[in-house]
Amino acid sequence: MSQILPLFPDKIETFVDLFTGGGNVGINIDANKIILNDITFEVIDLLEKMKEFNSEFMICRIKEIQDTFKVTKTNKQGYLNLREFYNNGNKSWDYFYALVSSSFSNQIRFNEERKFNIPFGQRFFNPNMENNFRKMSNKMKEINVEFWSKNFIDIDISEFDSSYFIYLDPPYLISDAHYNKEWTEEI
Repeated sequence: MSQILPLFPDKIETFVDLFTGGGNVGINIDANKIILNDITFEVIDLLEKMKEFNSEFMICRIKEIQDTFKVTKTNKQGYLNLREFYNNGNKSWDYFYALVSSSFSNQIRFNEERKFNIPFGQRFFNPNMENNFRKMSNKMKEINVEFWSKNFIDIDISEFDSSYFIYLDPPYLISDAHYNKEWTEEI
């Protein structure tokens, strides 16, 4: 943030983040309105719930799920059981975040069948993640934010006037990042 914020205009009426991911840039912008867009509707749903729900309720729910599935930093089978449960139709925000918080590098990736397929990451919803989750949820409640889950190609930016600032940080498809690797076996 310290590197990119100085490059932004001093005054932004409406900030549009077309590839918002976790929303970190958008929630740190001083704008009258913020639009967070991501094609991954699971991410947008989670961000919407962070604005809507009490953060302590959400944190308790995430911990409850990880306790139920015995997801710990060392219990790979607990993680795999949670992932299977999620992929078999239990795709709500709480199971999604419980899964992501334990996945490899806390990444998000789905196969062609929309099955979450990131391997076990030896991570868990620890106190640091809990504190960051709480801060993000509380910040969402303070800002004027609108959520979109659209393919960026379908957004007609010609409809935006000069009061809009459009931020583009697309996925890194040409990199060796783990979220770009194809996993062909169960890990």
